[in-house]
Amino acid sequence: MSDKITILHATDFHYTRRNPRSRSDSFGEAILAKLAELVGTGNKIKADAIAISGDLFDRKGDVTTEETADMARVLAAARVPVLTIMGNHDQIGYRPESLPKTGYGVLVAAGLIRHLDDGPFFIRRNGLVVAVSGTSYRDGVDRDGRESYFPERLECDFQVHLTHGYLLDVKQSIIEEFTPYTGVAGTEADCILNGHYHPEQKTKRVRNDRGGCLVISPGAASRGALTSDNFDRMPRMTILRIDADGIRHTLRPFQCARPSSEVLKFEEKAEEKERDTKLKEFAEGLREATDFEETLTPEELLAAVGEDMPEFPDDVLRDEVMLEAKRYLEAAGASA
Repeated sequence: MSDKITILHATDFHYTRRNPRSRSDSFGEAILAKLAELVGTGNKIKADAIAISGDLFDRKGDVTTEETADMARVLAAARVPVLTIMGNHDQIGYRPESLPKTGYGVLVAAGLIRHLDDGPFFIRRNGLVVAVSGTSYRDGVDRDGRESYFPERLECDFQVHLTHGYLLDVKQSIIEEFTPYTGVAGTEADCILNGHYHPEQKTKRVRNDRGGCLVISPGAASRGALTSDNFDRMPRMTILRIDADGIRHTLRPFQCARPSSEVLKFEEKAEEKERDTKLKEFAEGLREATDFEETLTPEELLAAVGEDMPEFPDDVLRDEVMLEAKRYLEAAGASA
C-alpha cells in the first residue's frame, strides 16, 4: 500500500437525459461515461476517496426518477468513498434544505455518496491524517463574508475543503458576485477544490498561516454551452497525492471525452450570432419608433410602436423578440 493518500476530484457533471441544443451527440451518455471513468480510475488506483464539488445533476427540481437511477447505477460501482456537496443545480430553489426532495438526496439516502454538510470525512495512513470537509452552495456564497471558503479547522495534518461558488483567478470579472483567489487568503484549509465556474482556472497557492492553501478549480466535467471556453477545453479530473511533505496535484483529461469539434454544433454558434445581430437591429428600430420606457411590458411596447413596428427577425417567436428587445434597450440605456 502506498504511503501517500490519494483523492480524485471532478466537478459539475450536470447530468440530464435532455440533450442541449448545442450538442450533436448524446450529452447524457457522455456525462455518464465521464462519471464512470472517474469511478473506474478511483477503483483502479485504489484511491482513498473520490470528491465531487457539486452539480451532479442539471435540472434542479426537475430531476427525473430515470436520471437518478442512471447516476445510482454508475456510483454503485465505486469501491472507494464518494464525497460530495450540493451545487446550485442539485437543489430546489437554491435551498440546501431541499436535499430530501432531490435526486441528490436519494443518492445520499442510498449510501452511494457521502454528503459533507453532514460532517467531514477522515483518511488515516501511517500516522498521517487528512480531513475532507465541504460546504454546499448557498445563495450569496460569494457575498456576505464568503464564509463557505473558510471552514473550521479540524484535528488533522491536512484539510481538503470542497466548495461551489464563483472563486476566480482574477481581480475583476463581468460576474457581479464572485470571489477572487486573494479573497480566501487566511483560510484554515490546506487545499480548496472548487466547482460552479465551468472554465478551468489556474491552480495557485494563497497565503495562510499554514504555509499556503492550494486552490484548484479544474472546470466542469460537462460542456453543454457554445462558449469560447468549451471550444478549446478538454474536461479534466484532479488527482491529489498527499504525504507528510505536503499536497501535490496533477490534472488529467478524461480519456472518454471527445474533441469539442465532434460534440458541439459549431454551426449553432454562427446562427446565434446572426439572430443576435437581427435582434439588435430590431431593437434599434424600436428605439427610433417610440419613446422607450423601462416600465413598459412587451405588449405595451408593441402597442406604443403601433404601425411603425419594424419587421420581426425570421424564425424567432414574437414574444421572444419583444422580451429580448426590451432587455437590450434597457441594457443600452434607451430611456436615458
